Amino acid sequence: MILIVGAGPVGLTLACVLAACGVEARLIDQRAGRVAESRATDVHARTLELLASLGLAEALIARGEPARGASFYARGEAIAEFETHDLASPFPLILGVPQHETEALLEEHLEASGRRVEREVRLESFTQGEGGVQAQLRDAAGRLEVVEASWLVGCDGAHSTVRGLLGVAFEGLSYEEPFLLADVAIRWALPKDRLHLFFSPEGFFMALPMPGEGRTRLFVDEGAMAGAPPTLETFQAMASARVHMPAQLEAPGWMSRFRVHRRMVSRYQHGRVFLAGDAAHIHSPVGGQGMNMGIQDAFNLGWKLAAVARGEASPRLLASYEAERHPIAASVLLKTHMATRMSTARHPWAQAVRDRTSGWLMGLPGVQQWVAGMTAALEYDLRESPLVAAAQGSLWAAAAHRRSAEDEAPGMREWLEFAAGPHPGDRVPSRWFGAEDDRRHAHSLVEPRRHRVLLFDGAAATEGGYHRLREIASALEAQLGAAVEAWIVVPQPERPAELEGFARVVLDPAGELHCSFGARAECAYTLRPDGYIGFRAQPVTLEVLERALVEVTGLGWLG
Repeated sequence: MILIVGAGPVGLTLACVLAACGVEARLIDQRAGRVAESRATDVHARTLELLASLGLAEALIARGEPARGASFYARGEAIAEFETHDLASPFPLILGVPQHETEALLEEHLEASGRRVEREVRLESFTQGEGGVQAQLRDAAGRLEVVEASWLVGCDGAHSTVRGLLGVAFEGLSYEEPFLLADVAIRWALPKDRLHLFFSPEGFFMALPMPGEGRTRLFVDEGAMAGAPPTLETFQAMASARVHMPAQLEAPGWMSRFRVHRRMVSRYQHGRVFLAGDAAHIHSPVGGQGMNMGIQDAFNLGWKLAAVARGEASPRLLASYEAERHPIAASVLLKTHMATRMSTARHPWAQAVRDRTSGWLMGLPGVQQWVAGMTAALEYDLRESPLVAAAQGSLWAAAAHRRSAEDEAPGMREWLEFAAGPHPGDRVPSRWFGAEDDRRHAHSLVEPRRHRVLLFDGAAATEGGYHRLREIASALEAQLGAAVEAWIVVPQPERPAELEGFARVVLDPAGELHCSFGARAECAYTLRPDGYIGFRAQPVTLEVLERALVEVTGLGWLG
């Protein structure tokens, strides 16, 4: 059993992933119910991709308000913008949705799986040994329960009890200047389906669309109004001073004044105890990365805990959680820190440089795409992870090979196209494929319960090739069981006769998937449960795939 402390978005996500994998877990929270405030509101494309693997992305989008781009203003004019429709994702948007709606959706999904959140239960203490964790829990009536768990995961926020009991330092700094946020209705001439960010000598003013007539999340620095309380009058005064057009605020909801911190633990794993989300890292809200980072932590850790709990991998696999997620968090902390310093620049010359440089840089299409992709968390990869690898035959052998129309072996062109395809550690490519009346996205092939192996047929279709791919698929599943599912991808509109009776066939009639994966000749890719490529190989052999799935992805690490 896995004990999860904290039933915010991170703990709920981890519990949902474990439930999908059929792994027993208990989720406790000392609060009596879900948060009532909107709190974290930005949900980005990468997070929606992961939630889609649980069937939750569209339901969450229906509860929120999508922004289709972002516009930046200074000196009374628009200076830069980016569009989300250019994002390489099936969810090209920034979703504004209250945190209580995100939590409600996750909790409803968890309950549908037969699990529930144990409310008003507090973690008092714990000890751990080689065999597991012994935790002391206290409920609302004061009763103490001693629980035996295989692992404990602290998803309990910036003031984490788990982190405190571990005695782990939360290293970093606090920003001197407080920030304010508010949920209001706003009436102005700007389109609602965009994020709007205004720079001014008095401070910055950011508005993100939220569900409801004119509802908007405002995020501002104190700037020239130091010490002002978070009231409608304060935000109206800030709008009048910082927005270059009439903006009427009304119908106030949640408002808050808070300090921003930039902190991170040095280690995510301490024996059988893990930290995730704000318990492991916190940073400036600029860019809306916090909750998204935590949910992505939960997906990364969730499939690994499940593989170990089901006996499919050794506990050594769990060390890769820190190895993969810690560098990404460090990068996000640095980038949000730089963005915060830029947004809160006070000296006139610094503001002038920011405004003019931002306008010039953001006018470059490449920079626009990079900023949009970074905000959406699409630019981060796991290429340096110990869990990814590739196997490709010799370039010289490919160059010397004279390929025929029915030849399965790669020639020079096929070798080069595969080499230019997505690398291990990259996200699954963003590509639609299939017949006109049955379009699917490549991310729909990701399965949160297991690794998916895609065996690409390539351009040459032979009876011998199909027979060999069937044998490879069957052998992989026979050796690794439910941990792996092998699919044969064919660039045809109908199932080939040679694959009749073989259930797992992906039809790619226009070759769109083949093109995205550089699969002109036979090759194989493994898709991890968290939507990254774990391994790729050209040509395809059973021995190479078996070794990769056991030694590289961590499956079968039972020694």
